[in-house]
Formats: sequence, C-alpha cells, structure tokens
Amino acid sequence: LNLKMHLAHLYCSIIIAANVMVGTADVFTVFLPALEISCLLRKVNANALSMRGFLGDLYNSTIDECIYFCFFEKYDDGCNVIKFMKPIKTCAIYDGTKMELYKKPSLDVQTLPVLFIQDCDEGYKNSLSEEFARNYTTTNSLFYVKSKEFDEMCLLEMRYVKSIHNSLFLGNSFGSFEICVFTCNAFSAKTLCNAVIHHNEMCSHYYFEVKEPPPLPIEGKTSPLIIIHLCLEGDLHVSSYDVKYGYKLYYLLSPIPYPAKQNNSANGTKAFAKFNDAAIHLFKHFELCVVRVFPINNLGGLFVLKSYNSIPSFISCLHLCRQTVSSWPYRAVMYKKKDQQCVILGSGVGYRIHTFEKNVMLAELRNCMLDRVEERIDNPPPLKYYFEETSDICFVEVNVLNDSSYFNVAQKTQNVESFKQCLKLCRKAIPRCAAVDYTTRKQCSLLKKVAHNGTFYKYENSVFAEILYCERATMIDLINDF
Repeated sequence: LNLKMHLAHLYCSIIIAANVMVGTADVFTVFLPALEISCLLRKVNANALSMRGFLGDLYNSTIDECIYFCFFEKYDDGCNVIKFMKPIKTCAIYDGTKMELYKKPSLDVQTLPVLFIQDCDEGYKNSLSEEFARNYTTTNSLFYVKSKEFDEMCLLEMRYVKSIHNSLFLGNSFGSFEICVFTCNAFSAKTLCNAVIHHNEMCSHYYFEVKEPPPLPIEGKTSPLIIIHLCLEGDLHVSSYDVKYGYKLYYLLSPIPYPAKQNNSANGTKAFAKFNDAAIHLFKHFELCVVRVFPINNLGGLFVLKSYNSIPSFISCLHLCRQTVSSWPYRAVMYKKKDQQCVILGSGVGYRIHTFEKNVMLAELRNCMLDRVEERIDNPPPLKYYFEETSDICFVEVNVLNDSSYFNVAQKTQNVESFKQCLKLCRKAIPRCAAVDYTTRKQCSLLKKVAHNGTFYKYENSVFAEILYCERATMIDLINDF
C-alpha cells in the first residue's frame, strides 16, 4: 500500500472518527452475533501519519468481520489493531506492537482513534474483562443513544446527583436528547464536555469528574446527569463497559432491563412491577441460583441468543441458559409453557428493540453458587414425582452418603405409609424442610438445611433425599419425560 492510499485511508477514518470522544474508561466487551464471538476492545489513538505496523486491508467487510479477521486469521502476524471505514466497507489491520499508540489524543501529534483487540472468546460473554475483581450484584445500568446522521452510538451512564456544583458548567444548547448528547461529544476535544442534563428541550453541558461509583437513585424530580463515556461505530453490539478511574475506582456498566409498568388500582397511577426472587437448584451443575422473575413489554437492552422448541419445563430452559452462558452477568430466559419454547437472552446495546403486544415474563438467571457438590458428586440423577394434590412435578435427589454436614433433623413422624407421603409432609413444612430421611420402619424425618455445621446421620437402609425443585405440570408431562 503506497503512502497516497494510506493517507486516503486515514482521511476517511478521521472524518468518521471526528466525533469519537475520549471516554472516562476505554475497555468494553462486544458480541459478534453472526460469528458467535465475544471480544474485549480498547479504544486507543494512533499516529495518523505513520505507516508503522500496517498489515493490509480487508475489503467489502463489516466491522464484525474485521475484528474476527484480525484476531483469528491474522493473529500469527501480530494483528491486534483495526480501523474500520464504513463508507468504503474497508478494514485496515495493524500490529499494535509496532505502532505509536496513545491512550488519549496527543496535542503534539495528529492522531485518530483505532480499536485495540485485547481478547476474544467463543460464545456470548457479557464481560471479558478480568483485570479487576468485581461484585456482579453491583453492576450498574448502561444506556445508549444512536445517531443516524453520524452513524454512531454513545455509551451513557445516568446519575441522580445531589449537587452539580462540583461539575464545570460549559454552556447551554437547545434540541432533542440526541442532539444534546452529540453536540457535547462534537465539542469534547475543545471543551472537555462529557456530561449533559436535558430537560424540556434545554441541554446543559458539563465537565463531570467521577470520583465514586453511581449512588442509589435520589428521590425527587431532579433531571438526571447523563455521563457520555464513549461514542463509537454504530454497528457494534456492546455488552458491557468497564469504568476505571485511577487505581481504585472501578465498576461495570451493562444494560439492565426494567419491569413493565402496571396500573395501581388504589390511585390509578402506574408503577414498575415488583421483582420476584427465588433460589432454584440447577442440579446438573450442582448449583443453587438466584432467579429473578418480572414482566417486561419490550427487549430494550436485550437480544435473543438462542431459541429452543420442545422444551417441556422451565427448569430445563434454565439449564439450557446455564449451558449457553456460564456466568452472570448477563443471562435471562423467556419460557412459554404452552408452546414449550425456551428463548435465551443476552444483554447489550446497539440491537433493534422488539416490543410485545402484551407483557411477558422474564426470568434472569443471576448469581449461582456450588451447593454441596462434595456430597452430591456421586448421586444418581434426580427422580421425578408427580403430586396430584398440587398439580406439580418435583425433582428429588437421593443421597448415597450416610451423613451430611448441611442438614439437621427438624421433626420426626411415625407411621408414614410411603416415601412419597414423607415427601408430601416435607413440602407442607417448606421452608423449614428441604430433605427427608425415610426408614423401613415407616419413620419420616424432616430435615432442615443449615450452613456447614449440620450433624445429620441417616438410619440404616433408609432413603435420604433432598427436594430440589417443583414445577406445575400434569401426569402426561411426567410420561413425556418432563
């Protein structure tokens, strides 16, 4: 490639990248749907007049194909930096070790933004960043706004701040929220604008320095401060964004769906539906997981990863979800019992939003922890029992060990006619009962689960079993391998 062609590449890139702002952090995870690959990218800046590290071009490509080509096809050549030029559908690839790269635009050197490919992995991963330990339960919500005019999207964070006096006010403008964000971004290099407050078509521009993770929402009618973290190519599908300030402050931004609003019959207003959390055993993985269920009316911030038919139960759908996405964040399912359809969802911005005619129930498969794996590893697969009185099927796991440090006896009952009757007594005593021990002398012991200090020893020739999970079903479901 001669210098004239190289400069033409850079000129096109500079036009595209003129509005790419310097975010407060620069690491984000993207998902390439058609290729089923997740990649961790870092936005950096390269010397616009240097040809060092240039490896070649990929013509008639998409940005997803560009990322894949560089990391997987040209990895042995040292490829780890790309610049995609959408108007000409061309991708320039580079060896970053030979380039002049800057974390921020340099005042002394003409630079342009490029994407450094830090890592890639097969399948959907909400976050590939493992640089810092993080508590997934404190993930904060990632928002975005897309501009058709610029063919870009900006990654945003919403904060309700007590005071904006610690922010530097830069001026006002007027227009839509989209215009507000992209105006701030367009002048960011000169004004340091990185946050806005938009209210009634009025846009206030600020330089906001983040010194702490997002606080809890503040009650009141104050308009939120919108932090603009990064603006980039509009065709990317961003799963999460890592926010890092200095060496100590670090948190993750990821799209979080909100429940649908429901009518409040008391005063006629609408409010967000409440979450319903439950602990559910994923017995194939020896895990106990938090499952959060709530209604939604659109897939804003979510997208379909996989869809399965002929799935007979909700628990089977959850197992498929766990198999598809190994950890939280983010993973969820929509299960339609009538159609036996299981839809597995990931979270990300940049996807087309699908709206439902009526609310559907979303089930998030959140944090999971290993559950008695050292005691259960040799247990046979769970047995299934149908209970006519409650119209459901329960999965019951028989333990091969004769003792457990996770159970204590809560109650003993004599003259119980059958093991199934013993299970019924346990179910009536939930949550005080989680397992049973049934003897040949028709004694039924109800067992309460405890944490690591149990002292349970089973009787000789008894059946020691834990009730793992129950789900509404019919006898036909049991026959059809529920």
